[in-house]
Amino acid sequence: MSDEPKAKHDARCLNWHCNRRVCWTGTPLDRPPCPWCRHRPSDESITAAAEYEARLKAERKARTTEAGQDFGRYVRTKRLEKGYSLADTAAAVGVGVPVMSSVENGANLLHPDQKDALLLFLGRPR
Repeated sequence: MSDEPKAKHDARCLNWHCNRRVCWTGTPLDRPPCPWCRHRPSDESITAAAEYEARLKAERKARTTEAGQDFGRYVRTKRLEKGYSLADTAAAVGVGVPVMSSVENGANLLHPDQKDALLLFLGRPR
């Protein structure tokens, strides 16, 4: 059993004439039947949703690496040393503020050209 907290899910009943909200805590495999019409999606569709969620989680984890975290720390330190805001840095690189924030938190979301532009903006490491 995993030590991770259980996620809260909010979905709609797939029964076309019901379409009410179905909320539960756990995994997609724990989805209860609709409390109003008792309809429950097929096990295949629930399994597919669980596999999709697991794949997204693995991709998020793969984007955040130790090298990415080191680069993010470097970027944040340089940005603060030079007195740039997160918005200024994001605009200079050509990305949004949430992407720049993710880069500082260790995610590898930048294209190599954007990474070069960021390093030029902040000053290349010696």
